[in-house]
Amino acid sequence: CDKPDLLNPTTIDTLYISECPCHGAQFDQEGNVLVRPFTGDNIESLEQYSTTITETSFTVSDSNGDEAQLLFSDHEDLQTIGGVSSVSSIDFNSDGLLLYRKSQNEIVALSRNCTHNGCQIESFQEA
Repeated sequence: CDKPDLLNPTTIDTLYISECPCHGAQFDQEGNVLVRPFTGDNIESLEQYSTTITETSFTVSDSNGDEAQLLFSDHEDLQTIGGVSSVSSIDFNSDGLLLYRKSQNEIVALSRNCTHNGCQIESFQEA
């Protein structure tokens, strides 16, 4: 395989990276494509879901209205701004979710389904 094409180099805003083990595509904590797959194909950003936060839990919703409620007690790192977590599988996404606590009022919930070839991407690692 050739070296992947760098699209958006990491910056001070890039806190976490997730990589697709199939072809090396990389995404940041907001789901943006940082590195194309080894094949050089153009790919889309990761699918992002809506979230609603309460004191003890948060709900992730897809565009069809399907929801999953997740407890902060199961995702302790998300109680802190800048924290990350992941879910292996949920009812409306068998590949699961990547989760990033962007602010007190916002959790970014991304599909773990790579937009290149449908592989399950890895959990976030620090950039």
